[in-house]
Amino acid sequence: MRVKTKKRHKGRIVKVQGEGEVKEVLINENIMDVNKRIISICFRGMESSGIVELSENEAEDLSKTLGSLAKLIKSTKVLKSQK
Repeated sequence: MRVKTKKRHKGRIVKVQGEGEVKEVLINENIMDVNKRIISICFRGMESSGIVELSENEAEDLSKTLGSLAKLIKSTKVLKSQK
């Protein structure tokens, strides 16, 4: 997985890049508001690591977009199954 971001620092834009292997995918629910779920994709590489957090709506939009490209996916792999 590769992550590329830009951020403003001291009046200029700095590009930050990182890459690594996806280690975990977590789904967190808010006890007070069940409709607020957050999907966290955790990755770790040699020089970088991080977490990409998606709201439930963002994850659904991403799933729809990838669903239309499903013919390009050759195989899938379950990283971790929780029961």
